[in-house]
Amino acid sequence: MKLAKRELPISPQYDSPIFEALAIQIVLGVVSWLIMDFGQTAQICGIALVAFWVVRRCSFGGILSRPRSQTCG
Repeated sequence: MKLAKRELPISPQYDSPIFEALAIQIVLGVVSWLIMDFGQTAQICGIALVAFWVVRRCSFGGILSRPRSQTCG
């Protein structure tokens, strides 16, 4: 039995911005974790990271409506 490989029909142009956002957030998360304020900055950063990706997920419809071409705005 072969399992079908499921791929999203999204342009490879979207890969770079998504990976850049992840890299920046990982760096900022580590820096905020290293600040010695009993974790308050890390909690704020964590909430901001989750909020960003929730909003990004809600606006993912833009990518699905134009999967092959990026647009500004």
